[in-house]
Amino acid sequence: MSDFASQPLPPRLTPSPQPSLEEPDPNRPPTPPLRKSIFPHPHKPTWHVNVTPYSPAWPAQFNAIHTHLHKLFTSSSPPAPYLTIEHIGSTSIPGLAAKPNIDVLVTFASKAHLASAVEALNWEIPSDPPFAKYTQIPRGGGIPGRESYKIYLPKFSPYYASTPERSVYLIADIAENREGQVQIRCYRTVRDVLRRAENGDLLEEYGEVKMRLGKEVFGNGLEYSARKDEIVRKVLARGGWTGEEVDEKEKLSRREWVVDAEEAY
Repeated sequence: MSDFASQPLPPRLTPSPQPSLEEPDPNRPPTPPLRKSIFPHPHKPTWHVNVTPYSPAWPAQFNAIHTHLHKLFTSSSPPAPYLTIEHIGSTSIPGLAAKPNIDVLVTFASKAHLASAVEALNWEIPSDPPFAKYTQIPRGGGIPGRESYKIYLPKFSPYYASTPERSVYLIADIAENREGQVQIRCYRTVRDVLRRAENGDLLEEYGEVKMRLGKEVFGNGLEYSARKDEIVRKVLARGGWTGEEVDEKEKLSRREWVVDAEEAY
């Protein structure tokens, strides 16, 4: 990992970072080849989801992203105080197959703090083509109370060249944001249930479902998620969710926007 992430970030009042397309520093340790998580078929309206076996590198990749987001949110002007920066999704669960995409949950104590974080990320990531292709997803991906970023920018800067694709979810963990709190609880329940040794049966079943789906094709990326509903229901039930609570979560998830593939993936 480059020492780029250890350098202090400038305050937001300075000009936004610009693309840096020069050759990488030859003294930097080599970076493993980046792998995308979802690929469009070049000639057909179908999608292939790149599901891979668990990689021991994923926790370290999350740690690098955590360090970067912490510095971005605390050193920008004004700062964006957060409650937690958490590794969620399948890459956070040892032994589970996953798309090579690091999912990150950032929670905030107020909508104002969330808005500051959105401003900080919008300052740092590019807003013009061709780099804007993987940035903020419209309307939080369709989930009320959530702001979503899908970021894959290997040619934008040395930092992004040395870190993988990621999805960053920003949510205000407050009573007024009921939809956001449902999402937070779901992210944490799935992760925590599947990390526990006594739930190895669910971990194995979930991995088998994901690897099987990785061999299929879909009309869009959201179809992949829908095909996991049955196993996710089992995981949430094991985590103490009632049937009504799972129904509420699924209803919320089905509101996700099917946005232009070039924009979202």
